Amino acid sequence: MTFPNAAVIACDGLYAANVALAKGSDDERRTLTRKIAEQVAFMLGPRWGNKKRHGLGDEWQSKDALAYREDDGTLTVWDWQNGDTRKRGVNEGAEGLRLPANEADFMPVTPTNHLGSVTPPVTPPGVPPVTPSFDLDVRASLGRVEVEQGAAKARQDVSDATQGRLEDKLDRLQGTADQAAAKKAPDYAGTQVAAGKTVTLKPKK
Repeated sequence: MTFPNAAVIACDGLYAANVALAKGSDDERRTLTRKIAEQVAFMLGPRWGNKKRHGLGDEWQSKDALAYREDDGTLTVWDWQNGDTRKRGVNEGAEGLRLPANEADFMPVTPTNHLGSVTPPVTPPGVPPVTPSFDLDVRASLGRVEVEQGAAKARQDVSDATQGRLEDKLDRLQGTADQAAAKKAPDYAGTQVAAGKTVTLKPKK
């Protein structure tokens, strides 16, 4: 286990907000270290907490150690404070110190967001996050779908335009046919009903 970026954020943010605790007595440093552990647990889960001496009470909490509980119950720990400046003295990616079970005990903490600008992880516990490759595959698939939809719309637009031109042409042809028929048709004076029958009159001369 290596020191995560979330722990770097928690250390730097809470140090800046609690410089007096960071440079205070051992108990004040324990208070700040517990706050940092609570923040990391909020961001990364309940395996993060504090360390205390094996078999002793919580009053034996380390004044500067952050702890991660491994699957076998042992701890990986990092002393986060620089001994001189009292600022963060461990960087992201630093290997932790693995302690045997008979040397240190894990102190659970209540996950707490002391830094209001930090949001909790969006992936629920036990649910694996989406891997980058899968995410890229999904984006690529969506891109192909959008391209296909665009091409289909373009084809539909061409079809609609073609149909519109055909309809206009048919209208023009129909109008021409109607005009031709009107010219050829005889101009009758009308019809007349006689003895129950309709008699067509002769065309006008």
